[in-house]
Amino acid sequence: MYGIRNNKEYEMAGLHETLMDIRSGSKLIVRLGRAIRKGEYRIKLYLLQVNNTDFCKDMMDSIVAKYTPVREFKKQILEEAKVRRIDCDLELDKMRLRDKRGVNPGRIYLDHQVIDTKETYYVEPLK
Repeated sequence: MYGIRNNKEYEMAGLHETLMDIRSGSKLIVRLGRAIRKGEYRIKLYLLQVNNTDFCKDMMDSIVAKYTPVREFKKQILEEAKVRRIDCDLELDKMRLRDKRGVNPGRIYLDHQVIDTKETYYVEPLK
């Protein structure tokens, strides 16, 4: 369950948070999926297609544990994309994970690095 505060969503993950804690008139969003556990983060992924007019489209949300290697996270992305039937041609060795800074692609994460638990990333298929 998510609450909206200052035009930003936040997950109500703590056991101490109840519906009684929500102010009158507040908005709630209920999403299908599991709650985040301690040490996990929800990351929003966008598909970066450089030579396409719709170069940046919302791909999916994913949950990642802190200190997960980038290559393992890429495998997780591929599995989730298959399950969700996301229409994109992704291969483990032919994709990049990049920071998303506004609409601009940022730093590239290499396979041996550890995933940073920021909120948004680009998934870039390579040819």
